[in-house]
Amino acid sequence: MPLDDSIAPAPPAAAGAAADRRRWRRVLLWGLLIGLLAVAQALLVALVLVYEDTRAQDRTDRVAAASAAELRQHLLRSLQTLQILVWSERSPQQWRAATADLLGARPELVRVELRDAAFGIQDAVQAPHLATLFGVIPRLSQSLEAQAACDDARRSGSPAYSRSYFAPLVGGGGMELMDLCVALDGDAGGMLVATFSLQELLEAALVSDPERAHELSLVEGDGARLARAGTARGAGVYRAERLVDLPGA
Repeated sequence: MPLDDSIAPAPPAAAGAAADRRRWRRVLLWGLLIGLLAVAQALLVALVLVYEDTRAQDRTDRVAAASAAELRQHLLRSLQTLQILVWSERSPQQWRAATADLLGARPELVRVELRDAAFGIQDAVQAPHLATLFGVIPRLSQSLEAQAACDDARRSGSPAYSRSYFAPLVGGGGMELMDLCVALDGDAGGMLVATFSLQELLEAALVSDPERAHELSLVEGDGARLARAGTARGAGVYRAERLVDLPGA
């Protein structure tokens, strides 16, 4: 009797199980591939966000550095102009006219005074649009910071800046101010005192940020804000600080 050595067909249940295993392997491979692509995409997005975050912070750092430099340069130019005013031989009328022209050309300067050896006011010219600047508290009652700056200027023999101080305005509000004291050559003990508006100084520093994409502030060491310029931008996610170091207090 002949032997039949052909392979018997697999039972239907076994064939179905093998097909299921192949199908699940394909699903698993596709799932792994999709997972890897998702991870790669997430990493790419994270890297882009980190890159953009770094660029935004770098821009903020550059604007802060440029603004601080511009503010120092602006003060230096004002000081040089004031020194020319001091050194020039002028009659009182000519001095007042030249000082009025200076105040008109430099908005950050709001008042210029001539003080005698006893620190009394000999003459003063004030910006016309701020005629009531010291209308609430008289100027002589707000000369403490200026006197300290002049004491520094006498000791050092060079111009000195005062600490900032707040001057209330008639009708409410006020201005944060800072004085600069310059010794008068040939007048023993005499001083020229120039008063700056911190707000206007900060506005001048905005030229370093032509797109006005940042908010600039002048702050004290304890974080108290003295002046602000530019449009408020969000919650201050990107921040940078630069020291504006001035001779004096």
